[in-house]
Amino acid sequence: MAWQPNNDISTFKWEINQNIYSRFYLEIPTKEDRYYRKTDTDIQDELRKYTHYDVICFAAETWRWGQNTNPPLPRRNIEVPTSKTVEGVRAYYRVLVQEENKYILIACHANLHGFHRGDLRFVEVNDGTILSGMPKSSVIGTLFPGDVVAVTKMGRKSKAVTIPPSVFYVHPEIDCTWEVQHMTLLPRNEKNRKVNFAVLESGVAIVEGRVEAMNVIEDCESRPSSVDKINSGDVEDETLLEVDRMYTGFGFTPEKMKVNFTEDFHRKYLLPLTDVTSRLPFYPNSLGTIYTYSFSVNQSQQFEIGVRAFKPDIFLNGTREEVVEKCVMMGAAGAQTVSNGRFDGRGFSIREVRREDLILHFSIANPIDRPTEGRWNTNNRIVIDGINVSYDAIIETVVLATNRKSIQIAARLPKDCSSHIDFRAGVWIVHQRECTGQVRFDRGFFKKMHEASNGKKVIETLYGGREIDIEDYQVREDAIFTFPSVPEIVLNEYQNQYVSMILADVPLVLGNSPFGCGKSMTIVTAAIEVHKRNNLYRKNGHHRQQLLVTQTNNACVSLIEIARKVETVHVKFLRYVSESNWKTLPEPSRTAFDLPVLMRKVFIEWATKTLDGYIDQSLPVEMKNAIVRKVTQNYMSPEGLVGEAKRIYENLTDCHKVTEPSPRILRSAFFMLYQPDIIVTTADSLPSLLHCNCLKFIANVQIDEASQLPEYTLIYLLQCFPHAGFGLVGDIKQLPPHCEKELIGYLKEYGIGNTMERALTHEMFPQSALRYVYRCHPVTTNILSDLFYNGSLISGVAENDRNEFMRMRTDIWPNQEFPILVLDHEQSGYRMGTSVANVSEKLNVLKIVRILTRELNGYALRDSDIGVISFYRAQASLLTEAFRGTNVKCGTVDAFQGTEREVMIVCCTNGKPSDFMKSPHRFNVAMSRARQATIVIGNVANLINAIYWKTIVKRARKNDCLMNISKFVDEDASDCIPPKNYYEIPPDSSDDDDDSSDDDDNFPKDDEKTFNAPEVENESRGNTETQEDDTAEDDEDEQSIVNENSDPKSKSAKRRARRFRAKQRQMEQQELVDDQNENVPKGDRQVRARRGGRHRKGGSDNKTRKDGKVGNEHDYESTRRENQRLRSMVKQMAQLLDEQNKNRSEKSSNPLERQNAQVGKLLLVCCGFTVFVLFVIVCLCRDDR
Repeated sequence: MAWQPNNDISTFKWEINQNIYSRFYLEIPTKEDRYYRKTDTDIQDELRKYTHYDVICFAAETWRWGQNTNPPLPRRNIEVPTSKTVEGVRAYYRVLVQEENKYILIACHANLHGFHRGDLRFVEVNDGTILSGMPKSSVIGTLFPGDVVAVTKMGRKSKAVTIPPSVFYVHPEIDCTWEVQHMTLLPRNEKNRKVNFAVLESGVAIVEGRVEAMNVIEDCESRPSSVDKINSGDVEDETLLEVDRMYTGFGFTPEKMKVNFTEDFHRKYLLPLTDVTSRLPFYPNSLGTIYTYSFSVNQSQQFEIGVRAFKPDIFLNGTREEVVEKCVMMGAAGAQTVSNGRFDGRGFSIREVRREDLILHFSIANPIDRPTEGRWNTNNRIVIDGINVSYDAIIETVVLATNRKSIQIAARLPKDCSSHIDFRAGVWIVHQRECTGQVRFDRGFFKKMHEASNGKKVIETLYGGREIDIEDYQVREDAIFTFPSVPEIVLNEYQNQYVSMILADVPLVLGNSPFGCGKSMTIVTAAIEVHKRNNLYRKNGHHRQQLLVTQTNNACVSLIEIARKVETVHVKFLRYVSESNWKTLPEPSRTAFDLPVLMRKVFIEWATKTLDGYIDQSLPVEMKNAIVRKVTQNYMSPEGLVGEAKRIYENLTDCHKVTEPSPRILRSAFFMLYQPDIIVTTADSLPSLLHCNCLKFIANVQIDEASQLPEYTLIYLLQCFPHAGFGLVGDIKQLPPHCEKELIGYLKEYGIGNTMERALTHEMFPQSALRYVYRCHPVTTNILSDLFYNGSLISGVAENDRNEFMRMRTDIWPNQEFPILVLDHEQSGYRMGTSVANVSEKLNVLKIVRILTRELNGYALRDSDIGVISFYRAQASLLTEAFRGTNVKCGTVDAFQGTEREVMIVCCTNGKPSDFMKSPHRFNVAMSRARQATIVIGNVANLINAIYWKTIVKRARKNDCLMNISKFVDEDASDCIPPKNYYEIPPDSSDDDDDSSDDDDNFPKDDEKTFNAPEVENESRGNTETQEDDTAEDDEDEQSIVNENSDPKSKSAKRRARRFRAKQRQMEQQELVDDQNENVPKGDRQVRARRGGRHRKGGSDNKTRKDGKVGNEHDYESTRRENQRLRSMVKQMAQLLDEQNKNRSEKSSNPLERQNAQVGKLLLVCCGFTVFVLFVIVCLCRDDR
């Protein structure tokens, strides 16, 4: 910046012209067109009044300010004054960094500094700063991170430069240009709020009743409490924070910045302003601050007692109910706080946009200071905002770009997103959709539960109370139940036992169900039997409903597909999923019982008077109005309305006809009209369902995959439906509840826990163990039964029912009696961000799927019959992109729990199995997804030494089902499905991936699009493991290719042999050149080095001649001798290479190879002659000089 303004007018104009934000504020909007947002605090009101004109005035005024001359003020511990409004020249800053002798503030509005005034982004507050209302005391020690102040005057620091730096060259850790001289503190809305908290290992506080962390100021002695309440009773002065202990104190919750630029703009500029601001380094809103605290003896004792609260030998100062409430509330706060910590509130403009039907490919920035990698993951729900339009979407794949500066995302757009929408035109901002369904517990929730309620009995048992004994309930042990399909299906003895317990009104029943034991059918049958019993109450005017809760959408679909087969019983099923979420689901994940589908059907029937059993007077007027608006806006033309619906539409105003009705009112109206009997939903959608107050009396709740359910969610359900019966069905040998790695100790135990495993181990509740496996091949069932279930599983199917694929494809399957094929793949994976990927493995999977789906003798697998599992998220993303457009399901182990396919391909991806790959839960899930056969791709040399994997390898070797992957895959993948890949990492140039070898450092280099990362992602989402791989040598790799492909009839073998010979010739030629270099005399090598542009050691030979020209003092005869030796060397090399090519051509029986040798000889001679001519010209030029 070469010019500096020198008067008021020029500085003002210069600031306007230089500020990148000014162009968005030139148009003065009307009141209707101005951007508007609702404010609810004094600070937000004050910030909203601030304008771009005020920004320019403040920036221009700074050119008049000199150095800071304020003397330091004494520090006193006094109450800090605040003010609601500030007038005049000012700028708003918030406290970003708190240090011992200063604060670093960041501008609240980015257009204060734009891109050109980096000096104004961060300013310093120190002992010389005067705070309004406190002129004689230092402000140090009185502010907290997140405080908002109005700065009215600043002084330049003595050593600060006068030319402002770019905003991209400043950050909080370097010295600021400006020191604040005068400022005013804006009101604090939440100050002196009492908090109870525990801490994580990082020192961050988990606060009871909150889902956002807080920071703690540990130096309590320098900050004595202004409130004496915490120093009474059960607290002690103890400043050292420790994990698994409880503290009480007072905290400050800062204001959240909603908009990062002034709000006096036309609303059409919102997205461009957001786009410009997204280019700046982002600094999130500050956490709250606990500024004084003390150790709580009583609460720490309750925390330590925990799940032993109701044991008779436990001594308590308080009540047992208080212990339960303390642990549950802290556990829920810890689980949700840590989970919310991964939410990224930033917005990014989308780049490199490409659309394929409902899949949108784009990239967003990955800043170094706060990367998006790891925060933007698969299944994240996002919102893509355009001008006056917004679309919900869900992320399907995330791939880190090669340069690590961006992440490439593929997201599924909603079903109603028009194909004419061009996401490449204009500015589109993407941001994550914040989760609103938080589970909250109120103090006293446990005490308020009825003593005889099922919910209270279950919670007491979980916290050390008396076990619930089956002998206390009347269970029909000889009952036989059937699933009401056509024909009916009779349940086995273990399934009957579970259904009998559910019907006996046992407070909670455990259904221990290993893989493929028919648990979904058992759950639906139990629900139908409960529905039959509930019909007796319905005759008396009571409608009892049931909840079936799953962990994934796939599990929901499985339950609904089974429900669709019900024929002989009239029961209304409903799958609860919000309309916004439903629109982003892929087609296979939608069903006929989904809420949006049934809502359309029911509302149209109501509006056309074709709905059966509807009592017109039961529906409020606001619901009728909402239905009419929804029907006419989305479902049908107003001309089709009948009766009251038509009259309501005619009375609607034009504004109401186009305004969308409330989703909450629509849901309530639908539930009143449809009156579902059994509601199926996921645990993630459960809070939304409960908050809409649509449920009546819930008689029974069954939870599928209950081994993955966090304990706080179960207790929340017990609190909401204390009189319902509960059934927990799952497998403790499969995946446990998801837990973030930061959550440890009591917070993890009370929040996440492992409820089902604890309940089964300590026999807290009646349990039924399902044992018959109907999914897998009997051999697979027996292997996994011996590994994980003590041999207790029984195969419920015959081998002939699960070996059709192996019988029909004897061309590729070596042993039709053994359903597991292990393919040895030696190439290691490479790091992609914090995860691992393997391009060679991906290409081989493409080839394998092509082979599996090939028709032979009238038999062929469909692509929907095949599933591909990877233990790494990055590889799962690559595979998903590779199979985009097909029905091959790809995903991680977590995504496949509860899912099955006829044939599964299990990808180990990494050369050496990491610890989480050796997890028994993950291994069990991965190997139990196939109905017929499983193909394992991995490095056998390492798998044979890994627990569980070695059993599979040994059994496969014994049954002749172990081979090198090159023997199984013998054709190119160029025409494999699908025809194109978007985020492709280019493979090696050779046709066969096994021809390439690993690098010395176990990972491919940068030219293969790899990069280093300190850790490898753990797909359990809780741990990280160090990546380790074995190194493969080139000669071993090549020799294995020759040995494995010696069959002269194989075209693939011939190709590999030709490539091997070509590579060998290349190596021989390089060795010959190296030998020649070693035979060249030292002096000639030096001459050749000088000819390449290097200078002679020991000083320069170039000196100024008398005529003023630069010349060389070497005598010309010496130069000619050097040139002659060089020509001789070139000639000698040409002769040796010619002799080698001649010998090779004589040995070759292929005319084409002889022709190539001759051409090579001719080219070499031409090159030698060209070099000779050039040297002659150089010598002549020197002679002329």
